[in-house]
Order: sequence, then C-alpha cells, then structure tokens
Amino acid sequence: MISILIPVFNYNILELVSKLHVQCKVENIAFEILCYDDRSDDILTQQQNKKIEELPCCSYVILEKNIGRSAIRNKLAKNAKYNWLLFLDADVIPKNKDFIKTYISSISEKSQVINGGILYKEKGITDSHLLRLVYGLSLIHI
Repeated sequence: MISILIPVFNYNILELVSKLHVQCKVENIAFEILCYDDRSDDILTQQQNKKIEELPCCSYVILEKNIGRSAIRNKLAKNAKYNWLLFLDADVIPKNKDFIKTYISSISEKSQVINGGILYKEKGITDSHLLRLVYGLSLIHI
C-alpha cells in the first residue's frame, strides 16, 4: 500500500523511523520504510541508523557514493514496491501519533499530492543546517 521514503545524510533517523514503524503497525497496513544514506561521512550516525535494519519492513542502505538530493529521491521512488509514496526529510518528526492514519485516510483515487502534518526538530540546529530549517518551515506554511 505505502512506501515511506527517507533520504538521509549525516542525520540520525532512528527515532523518526521507529515512530513511523509503530504507526504503520497500528494501522495494520502493508508498508515499507526505505532509508537511503547518501554516503554520510559521520560513521557514528551510520552505525546508529543501521539499527533500522532490525525493524520488520524497514531497510537502511548506504550508497557507494554521494549522488545528491534529487538523484537519491529518484532512486528511492524507483525501488519502492508500493504505489503510494510518502517522502519525508530526515530532519522531520510526525506532528501527531496518528500521522500515518491521517495520511492513509487522505488517499483517494483522485489524490496526486498530499502534504503537511510534520514538524521540524529545532533543538540542536547548527548554523550549517539553519537554511534547510528555514526553507522547510516555509514549505509547511504554503
């Protein structure tokens, strides 16, 4: 039914994936969570993210070389096995405990794009990530 696709670079996404996994299990839906690491150079973060592999229906793949934002998203979409694709950035967290339920209930045959229902973690944001946060926040309010 749904493929949740998360590109990641130097970011710990274990909490995000764990929360999504629990919500998908509660909804009793067919799902997969694909996480592709765009060749992070932070080995500790890679090691933490490898724990994602322990969750059923979840995978964490470290790419052989960094391919960039657009290419990694295209690769995720190409490898997804379900028709409905949910792209999430690594630095977001579901706003509600029923994020997946709300998302699933929003899907219809007429749906092409659905957005919203996420928060950005502002705690611990460094200057190198500030532009990404400002950009992401502006998209939420469109």
